[in-house]
Amino acid sequence: MRIKTILLPRRAISRPIPYWDIGSIAANVKSKCQEFKLIDLETANYYTRKYNDFLEEFKPFEVLKKENRGFIHSVVKDIGNIKFDIFYFYIDWWNETLPLAIAVANQIKKLNKKARILLSGPYLNSYGKEILDKFKFIDYIAVSEIEPVFNKLLDNSVCSSEIPNIVYFDRNNNKVAETKKIITDINELLFPEFDSFFKTKQPAAKILPFRLSRGCKYRCFFCACLSAEQLRYYRNIDVVVKHLKQYNKKYNINNFYFEDDALNFNNDYLEEFLNKLIQAKLNIKWSAYFIAKDLPLAIIEKIRKAGCVHIRWGIESVHPSIASKIAKDISILEAEKILSDTAKIGISNQISLIVGFPHENNISIKHMKSFIVKNKQSLKIVNAYTFKPRAGTLAYKHPERYGINILKDNAVFKKDVVPFDETNGLIWRNKRAAQQLFLKVINGVIQDNQLLNIDPREHFKQII
Repeated sequence: MRIKTILLPRRAISRPIPYWDIGSIAANVKSKCQEFKLIDLETANYYTRKYNDFLEEFKPFEVLKKENRGFIHSVVKDIGNIKFDIFYFYIDWWNETLPLAIAVANQIKKLNKKARILLSGPYLNSYGKEILDKFKFIDYIAVSEIEPVFNKLLDNSVCSSEIPNIVYFDRNNNKVAETKKIITDINELLFPEFDSFFKTKQPAAKILPFRLSRGCKYRCFFCACLSAEQLRYYRNIDVVVKHLKQYNKKYNINNFYFEDDALNFNNDYLEEFLNKLIQAKLNIKWSAYFIAKDLPLAIIEKIRKAGCVHIRWGIESVHPSIASKIAKDISILEAEKILSDTAKIGISNQISLIVGFPHENNISIKHMKSFIVKNKQSLKIVNAYTFKPRAGTLAYKHPERYGINILKDNAVFKKDVVPFDETNGLIWRNKRAAQQLFLKVINGVIQDNQLLNIDPREHFKQII
């Protein structure tokens, strides 16, 4: 079986980091002695800017208009040989690349009717069914973990009904959602191989992604992450260190971007990992997400000694009434102490905040402003976002618990907004205006205090 994986171009903001999921699929496909081909137009566009004029001028869904067929044809031409069995589109930045993936996949399907089209990515986990309803030429959309999908998809004797974690239309044109299959042991998965990302005309990547675990210990009501269901397992630490060494040697990579939901769900595991990383003397730099709680200074010092130079923290809210509803149950005083300790030993701190929670008011925003000003010496970057009860979140599934009413949105996949009214509060039009006002205020505080507001990957690239 021949599989062509496509990363479509998006606006050339920064040099992309290779994708862990694609590396994992590559390892799986090659282990079964089948052909894997990566077409990385995302990285190519960063260096050539070939597609930038179009992507800057047009809104994402305008690529579906007839007058833009020439652009679609040029992308298909760059994809090259279409005599493949499966075309797999990985959608990371959905609001930019999802419409383009739909248009390109449709053109490929016209040229090769036997080809099967598969789409996956974080956004599709939540909205795959709605997208399939509108674009029925798509063969499969993965709506859960991708590894079980490929384990079956690579077997020519398997029919669609045997492939887990997908939605598709059967022969009677009935939409089918297959049984969800959850991986129960991460140690059974192959480690990714990233050869395809390095066999290009572009300069080699300087950072690789890495994952120690899968799942999250908490279930925050606003989180739509697939892995937020539960913390399921960790990688064997000796095997982890071994593969970090291998990646370091094979790809000449010293910088790693850990994508785990957090590294400190279990401090015993964390300390053992840090100790073995220090003993290995890998001389690497890395970034990771941590929960701002239960981190004594002794562990923080080990984190730095093991090579960590950048930590992402999900603070979300500093108002007591809102913070108490967030599953992580962070103490603001403890978080401030941890941020201070990490900054003092040379770790760059990046925090994320959310404005516009249900029934949030000016008092909460004043708390947030004060927090930023008070702790600015401990911070490098602050990212502010608006609350969105996306499909898959507890807020979406049980809106009554959080005092909201989700409104129907016929263009749900065209924009990253989920309209809602507050119960006995603001209607959506006014709530949306309040969210935008709060966001403007907080972004102003960030700027006034000379803090950065950039993507965490971009900041990590700047400090390595």
